[in-house]
Amino acid sequence: MADCLKCGKKIGFFNNGSDGQCSECVHSTMVAAREDGKGLYEEALLKEEARNAEIEAILLTTETSPNLNITKRLKIVVSSKESSLDLKLATKQEELFFDLKEKCHALGGNAVVGVSMNIVETYAATFGVGEFKKFALIAYGTAVVVEVV
Repeated sequence: MADCLKCGKKIGFFNNGSDGQCSECVHSTMVAAREDGKGLYEEALLKEEARNAEIEAILLTTETSPNLNITKRLKIVVSSKESSLDLKLATKQEELFFDLKEKCHALGGNAVVGVSMNIVETYAATFGVGEFKKFALIAYGTAVVVEVV
């Protein structure tokens, strides 16, 4: 468990806030920003950062671990991304996993279990001595609610 950088409170894996702060400190920062006369734009940015931190905290696992106490299975979530160069596959993979987490968050889950990823060549063409390929990355898993201990 980590400690909140602002108040020192213990932060669990699933309920961490933004920038190493607990959700209460993130909320108080937003309130203070509003009271200090900061505009709605800054407040919206703080909310978006807090939302992204919640999404990043969602657990992705390739198996259903026996130590995860799944209390509710929500839905199978699927994400896909196109990539034209195999050099971009690592970046696209991160976008793909964030998209899975985002879909899980929208359903009210805090984990995606049984994640599987496939790379499919969707297009290939030869131009002179070079070859052009296009790929689709597809990931899917089950969005669940895991009991936080």
